[in-house]
Amino acid sequence: MTQVTFCNPILLIDGREIQNISNVSISFPGGNQLNSLSLSIGEPDLDENSLFGKSISFYLNYGAQDNIPIFRGYVKSTTPSNNSIRLKCTDVRGFIKSKEAPKVHLDDFSNYDGYSLAQFFKKYIEENININKTYIGLDLMNDTYPLFSLNGERGTFVPYDLVTTLLAKIIDTDTDAQNPLDYIIDVVDDGNNSHMVFKKKKLLTDSPALTLSDYDGIQTLSYKKRAKTFVANVSFEKDGDSESKESKEHVFKYGSLPHGLSSINISSDAKDPAGARERGRLEILKDLNNNAEISIRASKGHYIGLESIVQVNVKDQSVSGKHRLIGKTISWNKGTVNLVLNLSQKPIKISDYILSTT
Repeated sequence: MTQVTFCNPILLIDGREIQNISNVSISFPGGNQLNSLSLSIGEPDLDENSLFGKSISFYLNYGAQDNIPIFRGYVKSTTPSNNSIRLKCTDVRGFIKSKEAPKVHLDDFSNYDGYSLAQFFKKYIEENININKTYIGLDLMNDTYPLFSLNGERGTFVPYDLVTTLLAKIIDTDTDAQNPLDYIIDVVDDGNNSHMVFKKKKLLTDSPALTLSDYDGIQTLSYKKRAKTFVANVSFEKDGDSESKESKEHVFKYGSLPHGLSSINISSDAKDPAGARERGRLEILKDLNNNAEISIRASKGHYIGLESIVQVNVKDQSVSGKHRLIGKTISWNKGTVNLVLNLSQKPIKISDYILSTT
C-alpha cells in the first residue's frame, strides 16, 4: 500500500510567490553540469519578457515546510502559450557558465598565476558578478586537495569551463591510495544564497546517507552495465627545452584485461613516462567502479546531496551494496511527486587485479 506524503511546492520569483504552477521538473545531473528547473505558470497575463534573469526560489515542501529552497537560480528562457508560460531556469553557476558570462582573458601581463581554483573563483566573481548584490554565494568556497594553481594558463576562457577543465586534473590519493578521489563543483544553499563549493567524492566505505530496499523506498529499479576500462592512453610532452620538447604517448594497462581492450584517452601534464604511467593508473582506479548505470524510482531521498553514499539492499547481488549518488530528478504535477536517483556501481576489490604496464 503506497503512503501519500504531503507536498505543497512554492515558487518565488524575485521574492514574490507565484500561484498556479504545474509540470515541475528539477534536474541535478551531476558531473559539474548545472542544475535546472522547468515548470509551467498558469498566469498568461504575465509579461514573459520581464521574467528573463529574474531570481527563482523553489521549495518542494515534501513532508514538511522547507526553510531552504531545493532549487535556487534564475530564469533562462520562457515559452508562452494560450493559457500558461513555461519557464526554464538554471542554478547560479549559469552566471559564469553561459554564453553571456564575462570571459576571462589571460596573457603574460594579466593573469591569475599563483591563484588556486578557489581563489580564482572568488576574485573573478567578486569583480565581475557580485558587484551590486550577491548572485553567487562564496562563503562556503573551499580549496581542493591537493591545491592546483592557474600558473601558466593563457588564452580566453569561459570561467566555469576553465575551472572544470583544471579540476579534472586533481586527484586525492592521500585519503586512500587504492581509491583515488576526484572533485565536482556543486552548490549548497544556506537559506539566503546558493554557494559554490568544491565537493570531493566520498569513499564507498563511508556511512550511507540513505538506505533503500524493496520494502523501504524502492519503487522500481533498473540498471545496465558496460565494460570496465583497464587501458589508458596517456599523452604527454617529454621534458626538454622549448625546441626539443616532444609529444609522446604512454599506454598503461591495469590487470589482465578481463573485459577486453576498452580504453580511455588522457592528456597529461606529465614530463616523463613515469609521470604518465601514474596519471593513467589514477584515472583507471578512480573510475573503475563506475561501470553500471543504476536508476531507482524512490519514495525517499529527495533532499540528499550529490555524491552522497546510498546503501541499496536487494536480492540481486550485482546491485546490492553501497553506491554514490551521481544524479537525481524530481518531478511534481497536481499533487504527484516522482523521484529518480541515479547511482554508480558498488566497489570492487582492487586486490582482485594485478597491476601491469607496457
